[in-house]
Amino acid sequence: MKKIVLGMLAGLFGSLTLLATATPSYAIPAFARKYDLPCSFCHSVFPKLNDVGVAFRDNGYRLGNDRDNPVNQPGAYFPLAFRTPVGYQYTIQTHQVTLEDPDQTIRSGSFQDFGLDILSVGTLAEKISYNLVFVLADQSSIGLESAWIRFDDLADSSWLNLKAGIFEMDVPFSTKRILTLSAGYPIYDYRPSGSVGEMSLSENQAGMELAGHSADGVMRYAIAMIEGENTQLGQKEPFTPDFFAHATYRLHGHRVGAFGYYGQEATDFLHDALSGDIIEGTGKNPKAFYRYGVDLNLRFGMLDLLILGMQGLEPKEAIDTDSTTSGIQASAQDGTFYGGFLEANLHLSPHLVLIARYDLVRNAQQSDPTVAKSTGDIDQVTAAVRQALNISTRSDVFLHAEVSAQRTNQGVSADVREIRSLVAFDFAF
Repeated sequence: MKKIVLGMLAGLFGSLTLLATATPSYAIPAFARKYDLPCSFCHSVFPKLNDVGVAFRDNGYRLGNDRDNPVNQPGAYFPLAFRTPVGYQYTIQTHQVTLEDPDQTIRSGSFQDFGLDILSVGTLAEKISYNLVFVLADQSSIGLESAWIRFDDLADSSWLNLKAGIFEMDVPFSTKRILTLSAGYPIYDYRPSGSVGEMSLSENQAGMELAGHSADGVMRYAIAMIEGENTQLGQKEPFTPDFFAHATYRLHGHRVGAFGYYGQEATDFLHDALSGDIIEGTGKNPKAFYRYGVDLNLRFGMLDLLILGMQGLEPKEAIDTDSTTSGIQASAQDGTFYGGFLEANLHLSPHLVLIARYDLVRNAQQSDPTVAKSTGDIDQVTAAVRQALNISTRSDVFLHAEVSAQRTNQGVSADVREIRSLVAFDFAF
């Protein structure tokens, strides 16, 4: 791991040399046009929100002036924006099993298709906000990532705001506004081997959310009742709602929070009399799984620290030990795990930020007691730099350089390592 870190730092040095010649300015395209404000009003660096940006989002995309109401907007204004990164990624994967070699190192590089986000976000009325996001992926398919409506300040209280639709849960650190492009948060998506569940904290979910905050933004909460099948509507068998909750408190510029997810997975199904295959929509005997943890956002001048710790459990009845058979062959015991990450953002200026993060996932108990406890453990190190090249009320353009290295424990065989290097232009307009 030491050699990997040294190599990453060397790669970033070259990127910084290139970035030093850039001429920055800053603004948000969509809301900047609406409110005639600079990007730095809501963002520490695009797309990461600062405290004002968080308050703006929590208030239903309202600043409390006459421009909040869409009837007061000029007829030429339309709340539409686009975002996409374009760049080149080089990947090295070690200890890959192939027909020709059971221990192969694979190297590949290509210009990446990150997809295109098409966003329409804003207010429908003085106290009704909305969010629509379509994603064009693989140059051929388009999907609905987000579609929600929110009724703000129910009973004239900032503590009562009701959202319905497809939305990102109030996770401690958003994957939609993450500053790295190729490396996410592994702990958000981790499940023990064989788990039949699909829920991911990284994915948007369908359901309803009640959220609120104090007038000064010091305290806030969100409680969501969701389907728990990401954006695959109507797929849960049987439909038993999942719940997610998150609460935070701010003190002297720092933030501390706690969160939890409780859900259920079907563990038994009816089967076709002839083929023996599972009959879709007949899931029953749901068993509970959970995630819970704490989060910290600490600020020391130019340094911003993001810290998260989480623990999770998958019930043995929802872990299939033999995927070749029909139905779920329950494991011997529950699968439990823990992990999290530590991320440092060094804001050298409003338009230049350095990012470093260490992610960790550890299995506390394997669902199969014959499997080595460390099998599936993950270590990931990421370093990146983002430099604003041009930002106006019409567009944002950033140069992004990133290197990440991930090690996955394979138990009795050699660890799999994946190293990704990326240089991209991330722009929105």
